[in-house]
Amino acid sequence: MPKLDKKFSELRNQKMSLDDLFALICERNKKVINIMIKKNFSLLNESMSMITKKAPKILEFEIRRSYFRAELQKMKQPGALRLRIRRNRMMENSFNQMHTRPINDLKRKVHIEFIGEEGIDAGGLMREWYLELSR
Repeated sequence: MPKLDKKFSELRNQKMSLDDLFALICERNKKVINIMIKKNFSLLNESMSMITKKAPKILEFEIRRSYFRAELQKMKQPGALRLRIRRNRMMENSFNQMHTRPINDLKRKVHIEFIGEEGIDAGGLMREWYLELSR
């Protein structure tokens, strides 16, 4: 990619791809672009959506983090995936209950119930389930 200190008129004579030219323009104008996006975040999903694909590094960290979280929220599915697991057969029960589910079910929040035990999954049972599966 050409150096940033060259003037646009000098760049016109160079052969460069449209992607490189776009990245160069974004890099030169990143302060203005970041200010505009801070004022209207929806620009990243509209007229400035190409920045997230072609030049994401010009975006400030907070903007990238917010964009990432917004994209995760879009993928989130309503409801919960409820798994009833026996502790002594945790891996087998988990696999059998999850492998036949559609992909969208796996994007839901997971609630774990250990068979034969009382307890409401407020996060602790799920954390314990993840920990045991990772061993």
